Amino acid sequence: MLFRKARRTTWEHAAAEGEGDADLDAWRAVHRRFWSGAGSTPVEDDTLVVCLAFRAAGRPAGAAFPA
Repeated sequence: MLFRKARRTTWEHAAAEGEGDADLDAWRAVHRRFWSGAGSTPVEDDTLVVCLAFRAAGRPAGAAFPA
């Protein structure tokens, strides 16, 4: 988990979300629209954001979802 200004979000982080954004500018535009429309505080370049990343460690025994 990283706390950083929105403008410091990396393409590596954005691309890892797997949302199909063409580049970092497109990713930022989509996220700004989402947060503005959610009735939240608008996300500007200096807004602090939390960047989370997860990695699957394996499939639990008997799990119903595909690996």
